[in-house]
Amino acid sequence: WIGWGLVDAAFALVFLLEIVLRMAYRGIHAFFLKDMWWGILDLTIVVLGLFDALIEPLVRSGGLITRASGHSSFFQTVRLVRLLRMLRFVKLFPKLMSFVQGLVEMFSTMIWIFTFLTLVMVCLAIIMTRELGRQDPDEVSPATLIEEEQEMAAHVAQYFQDVPTTLFTLFRVSTQDDWMTIAGPLVEGNPAWSIFFIGFIVFVSWTMISVLTAVASESMVAATVDRKEQELREADEKAKAFIEFLRDAFKKADADGNG
Repeated sequence: WIGWGLVDAAFALVFLLEIVLRMAYRGIHAFFLKDMWWGILDLTIVVLGLFDALIEPLVRSGGLITRASGHSSFFQTVRLVRLLRMLRFVKLFPKLMSFVQGLVEMFSTMIWIFTFLTLVMVCLAIIMTRELGRQDPDEVSPATLIEEEQEMAAHVAQYFQDVPTTLFTLFRVSTQDDWMTIAGPLVEGNPAWSIFFIGFIVFVSWTMISVLTAVASESMVAATVDRKEQELREADEKAKAFIEFLRDAFKKADADGNG
């Protein structure tokens, strides 16, 4: 239906008018200085919206692209980028904005925590692969192993054959996803492995998850406090501006200067 294209073009022009008015009121420098990333995001969304709403129909009407061409796929991708408009609504709700700010602030800390966890799990994966994954059950003669040993060799080959496989196995254990299927045969063969798996789950699944939760909570509380402090500063600035406005108004009204 051609009406949808007109509606889309109308929305793109409204967004463009909004950007132009904001730049005219604040100035281009202030527009990007106060909220640089939001300004860049708004400008990018508006430009892509205009490109999709105005340029594509002109190009398509000229017969330069068809629905089966690669250029058509490009325009479809640009159209999907318009979903970023939904991010504009984040600024309309202060609590939602605080939540997003908290996520951004805790992201850097969480990267270091995940990096530390990854290093620990890689080291353990290398050790376990060297200790358990040395023997391939296909290379072992059935005559040299009893049935239980053959099953153990097959189990080890399935979960601890190489470092990537062992690393994924440890990740499964950390999520406690049917971890007894992995740990059970090892513990039956050597009860000392129970100490390892208990310590691993306590450290990775319980302790580190608690640290992540604490970091997330602290970031959210800090973002809320920052938002409240910013609101107080803005209210104070508005009050000072209003007092200054009243002072100037009284001075202009006091024509004879007698107060």
